[in-house]
Amino acid sequence: MPAKRKSDASEGAEHGSGKKARPDKEQVELTYLGEGGSNVRPPASLKDKMREALAHLRGNESLAPIIAAIEEKKPGDALVDSLVAGASMDPFCCVWEAIAHTRQQAKTADSTVASVKSACAGTDDETTPKTPTPEQVLSSAEQVHKLMKGKKGNYVLSAATFFKERGDEFSADAKADATDEELWKSELTAEIDGLGPSIMRTVMLKAYGRLDVLPAGVKLVDDFVKAERKKGKGEEEVVKAWRPYRGVAALLLWEHAALSQ
Repeated sequence: MPAKRKSDASEGAEHGSGKKARPDKEQVELTYLGEGGSNVRPPASLKDKMREALAHLRGNESLAPIIAAIEEKKPGDALVDSLVAGASMDPFCCVWEAIAHTRQQAKTADSTVASVKSACAGTDDETTPKTPTPEQVLSSAEQVHKLMKGKKGNYVLSAATFFKERGDEFSADAKADATDEELWKSELTAEIDGLGPSIMRTVMLKAYGRLDVLPAGVKLVDDFVKAERKKGKGEEEVVKAWRPYRGVAALLLWEHAALSQ
């Protein structure tokens, strides 16, 4: 792993003390990646893949009621289209928004994201601002620092600097043929401050379409897995049943949470 990698969330479950040795941290992190490359090139092939994922996940007793509830509000291809959009974000946008959501309530983080977009767009209207470019974020550095709590402002500016200089190298198309592990160990995690394991997994899923990458470390996902474990299932048993679409399962949990607000 790159030497500069940060840890933005605890990885894996609690381990026993005494005689049992702790598993290798890097290997724990790698278990949440897809084997080889779990990406699909958008848009058409990704849409087909989402239909396949839904057909697979509807057979899962944990996710079936969630999918049914979402489809009541998003029938037909509406859910498929929403999932495709959720896995096709602009990489820079995905990185800085994921940073904004770290250890933050969803509504509060969403408000912060809207405020940053408005500040970068030079408007007070938070309903229509477009996704800012790295250059716009850097030119609005003072406002970003005021709006982002703690070190998050620095992290967002670090991401903006990286994508301003190397964005073309890290577009979804440029990294389409990289394996999940190659992307995981890339300069994204080495050179962007604050981009720890859970954020990187979220970015791999939402920006690079890595549909089997599970964003462990994200509270919504972790809480769902914990609830399933209370039913007597092991964590591996819960998430293994979602493969090769663990990331799509996470996207469904985000969709359901957003519709339930």
